[in-house]
Amino acid sequence: MRLLVALVLASTAAAAHAESHPFNVRDLVTMDRVSDPRLSPDGKWIAFQLRETDMAANKGQNSIWLRAADGGGEAKRLTSKELAANTPRWSPDGKSILFLSAKDGSQQVWRMSPDGSGAKAVTKLPVDVGTFMVAPDGKSIALTAEVFPDCDLACTAKRDADRAKDPATGQLFDKIFIRHWDTWANGKRSQLFIAHDQPTHLDGRYTVIGRVIAEDLDVIDALWPYDGITKIEVLTERPATAGDQAGGEAGSSRTPE
Repeated sequence: MRLLVALVLASTAAAAHAESHPFNVRDLVTMDRVSDPRLSPDGKWIAFQLRETDMAANKGQNSIWLRAADGGGEAKRLTSKELAANTPRWSPDGKSILFLSAKDGSQQVWRMSPDGSGAKAVTKLPVDVGTFMVAPDGKSIALTAEVFPDCDLACTAKRDADRAKDPATGQLFDKIFIRHWDTWANGKRSQLFIAHDQPTHLDGRYTVIGRVIAEDLDVIDALWPYDGITKIEVLTERPATAGDQAGGEAGSSRTPE
């Protein structure tokens, strides 16, 4: 907790006004926000996400930063605002940092060196990647993507494209809930996939080789135990129905292959 507070104070100090004034709504909105700190495998560095607010563009801008774990020195920006990087994750050997970016139009997993150089996409799925985690051996990643239960990734992308071309925008719902916060239910589920690092690929990309969850469930969290890679712990949520409006969560072990 003290570490996170220190990072917050460090990140917001640069944004402080030259002249002091009472804290106001604009200060609250434009305050930089630190999140998702990740300690490097050797314990020397912390990679974290910083959200800055562009008032003129009326949007937030995310980037990845690096700072020494002992608090010494200044925090270093690793990614530009244009890359819109988020969710930093260290590779097990500490030689690279993986993260999410939608720079090329679709949110995919990217990789860069700890100094911020060499950033490139390492997945090229036809749909957005929601979350991801790196296997303990660094050879695989588990990732989530929203797909239709009866579809794979390519099928989901095609169905989305067909819907976008349809001039009719009306939707028919035959069960609740039809809306979660600001998102309409579209029949998709957050499913878990496994991608392997294929050394034969010249572009260094990961290739999806299997779907761990293929049920009418939403994956809300997963944990890859550090004592092996044969099992992955998955927390799922069952969609709510008219008779069971709250839905429900359940944990289980799944085989990644």
